[in-house]
Amino acid sequence: VGPSQHDEKPSFHLDYSAYKKGVLGTMRDEVRRVADGLYLGVGTEGYARWMRRPSPFLLEGPVAPFQD
Repeated sequence: VGPSQHDEKPSFHLDYSAYKKGVLGTMRDEVRRVADGLYLGVGTEGYARWMRRPSPFLLEGPVAPFQD
């Protein structure tokens, strides 16, 4: 959890660089809760800031209890 690269508000960050190489290794998602069971995400990828066009997505859940 840290400040969003879009508006500096707290968001949950997902960094995929350990799993992919090249441009896909630059992929990053930010997720924040907007209501109970509803989450707004913004994904970006690219080496330079001008390449990182935000791609919004919506998550809903949980659909079942978490099982380890």
